[in-house]
Amino acid sequence: MKKKNSSSKAKRKLNRREFIRLSAGATVALPLALQACASDGESMGDAGVPAGDAGTGGGDSGAADAAPKTPNDNAKTVEFNAAAIKQDDGTFSLGVQSGAMTANSALVWGYTSDNAPKTLRVWREINEPGKVALVHEMSVTPADGYLKQKVEGLAAGEWYHFAWLSGGGGFGARSIIGKFRTAVAADYNGPIELAATTCTNIKNTPYQSLLLTAKQEYDFFCHLGDFSYNDGSRTKQEFRNKWRATLNDPGYRQVLSKTGAYITWDDHEIDDNSVLYKLPPEVLKDGKDAFFETVAVERGDNDRLWWSYRWGKTAEVFVLDSRLERKVETAGKPDATYISKEQMEWFKKGLVESPCHFKIVLNSVPMIDWPKIWIMESDRWEGYQAQREELLKHIESNGVRNVWWLSGDFHVGAVARLEASGPRGKMWEILVGPGANGPNPLQALVEADPKQRRQIYPDNQFKYGGGAFAATLMRFDPESNSVRVRFLDAKTGASLFDETLTEES
Repeated sequence: MKKKNSSSKAKRKLNRREFIRLSAGATVALPLALQACASDGESMGDAGVPAGDAGTGGGDSGAADAAPKTPNDNAKTVEFNAAAIKQDDGTFSLGVQSGAMTANSALVWGYTSDNAPKTLRVWREINEPGKVALVHEMSVTPADGYLKQKVEGLAAGEWYHFAWLSGGGGFGARSIIGKFRTAVAADYNGPIELAATTCTNIKNTPYQSLLLTAKQEYDFFCHLGDFSYNDGSRTKQEFRNKWRATLNDPGYRQVLSKTGAYITWDDHEIDDNSVLYKLPPEVLKDGKDAFFETVAVERGDNDRLWWSYRWGKTAEVFVLDSRLERKVETAGKPDATYISKEQMEWFKKGLVESPCHFKIVLNSVPMIDWPKIWIMESDRWEGYQAQREELLKHIESNGVRNVWWLSGDFHVGAVARLEASGPRGKMWEILVGPGANGPNPLQALVEADPKQRRQIYPDNQFKYGGGAFAATLMRFDPESNSVRVRFLDAKTGASLFDETLTEES
């Protein structure tokens, strides 16, 4: 598939670990902000069906419903009752995932502890007791236990179920039952809904924000990075062990089986950014290999992660790699390289040529022009002003409308304009979550002294800023040219923010 002025702001440059050491025990008086994720050493039904699954898909939340009455996927009606098959969480110990959804394909994922071939079944639910519309059945051979299969020939806008099965033709056992929706048809122009998260540190498991997210209804899930905190891993097996601990969290088991996902990475999938760029090449390779074998994303040449996915005329989802293509030695220089030239040209071209009303950008580290109190700009778009300006000027000069940025990394949830004034003030960035890490020291300062809020989240730029772990949900509606953004408190489910935005609002 598939940042403001270049002025020299005099800011003290601290790496993350130095900042944490200096700020320990002094959150009330903190004058600085921790930008990125600091390192730190409803339930599933009896049948393993994702919570809230009525067997027919998306529920009544208003999520896009453009599926054809007779799906063109060559399905065959067969007798099959997946829920009646024994769920084997010992063999299929890491749940299931799906991702990279297009209008006619998806990537499905699983894991088997016995490393033996498994049968994959993909089906649609139909209104005939004991029967399903079977779309695909195939044998898949795992690689070190990991099962990953692209499924094609699907119908647009349809909800599909899938499971990994063992025990021969009689199917003596199965995985959790997964579910995903294919992207809607090219002529669809109605609303779509998504959920999103970022920054889930294993020290905060179980992830209440994900358990809450799994109770909502939406078309697809987005992850903005720092999915698993794998800091300190130096071998592939060490990376695998930490990934497996993350996937065993009940929140991830429910969210990843509920619907398909679009996922990017940030630093902690490999290591904290203060260490990341100094790692030996073999450690970087092991970290990347572990990511791609564990997550339902497409792996392109040279570990390409950036792709785009169209949902009818409503939205195109651009998944960026904002972390592992940058050249850190160029930060602050005229040749600043935050993303590769290849990714930049692809992204610029895609924005201009997209026929979709909304352009949704998954961008792990924010694009916002932050108030001066938010330090460590060298680790975000602002530290690479040459490319930030190149990209934003391209959007402006080509009249590209409705570019919406979704980001993570800061341990806060936020809704903000890219810049406080000017044409870039019409673009919004939503920092999702945070899923389960924090607090950011500046957020702690706000909570200790509310008078500091306007300095940290100035009213002329920020609609919302908060540190509570949260589920984030968005509804993109081309007819009203609006985006509804909601943050729900992970502990209570209460609304932290709920507002409908437009470029002009």
